[in-house]
This record gives sequence, structure tokens and C-alpha cells, in this order.
Amino acid sequence: MKIEATENQISRLFKISERAIRENYKEAKISPGVYDLIQVIEMYVSKVKNVDVKDILLETEKEYKQSKVDLNKAKLKIIEGEYISMEEATEAVSTMLFNFKSKIMSLPKKIVVDLKKCETTAEKEKTIERHLKKAIGQLKGFLEMNGGEND
Repeated sequence: MKIEATENQISRLFKISERAIRENYKEAKISPGVYDLIQVIEMYVSKVKNVDVKDILLETEKEYKQSKVDLNKAKLKIIEGEYISMEEATEAVSTMLFNFKSKIMSLPKKIVVDLKKCETTAEKEKTIERHLKKAIGQLKGFLEMNGGEND
């Protein structure tokens, strides 16, 4: 038993133009403007499945090629010495933090001595700011010396 459908009905069902129906489903044509709906659906599903599989394969192949490129770039950077080991990074950060903590912990005594020389609140603020900027400057200098690019 055949279920008949017009080009217009199939067009609305699949949301494609009647012209696309005429071009893609000639084998299912019963008479002018009338098609075997079951055969059209089977052809449509078969076409969609093939397109999906091809698209997935193409996308997977593209991702694979990109991952090979990325891997080669990473290997090149390792060879060129742009990467350091986890142990080296941990040691550098630990040293930096220890030095910065020591600097910050010594600030109160230095600041108190300098504050005694100040007479106005503005002078006191500038003195504190100067000490803090100096400490931050040393941290920034350490980062720049060890390859950091950010403040």
C-alpha cells in the first residue's frame, strides 16, 4: 500500500522547497506532483544518516589534524626550552612568596620609624604608600626577572 503525498505536503513536512522535492525524490514520484510518502521518507532518512556520518567523520578528522599540529607546537616549545618543569615552577613560586612575605613582615618596623618623622596625615600616607610600592616593586622585579609578563 502506498501513501501518496503532494510536493506541497512533503515540502511542509521536511521544510524544504518543492523544487528540492522534485530534484531529490524522482524515484519516489508516482505522477506529476504526487509522490510515495513512505519511499520519500526512507530516502530522506538514508540521506540524513549518510550526511551525519560524513559530517562526524570530517569533523573528527579535522580535530585530529588540529591536535597533531598543537602537539607538534608543544614539542617544539619544549625543545626550544620555553617550558619549565613543575618542580622548577614550584620552587620559583615558593622562593618568590617567601621573599615577599619576609619583605611584608618587615614593613611595620620600618614604617613606624619613618612615621615618627612625619608631622601631617598626608606625610604619613605618603610614607606608607612609598614602603608598599617598594615592596610591590621588588615582587614585580622578581616576576620580570623570572619570565613573568604581568604586574
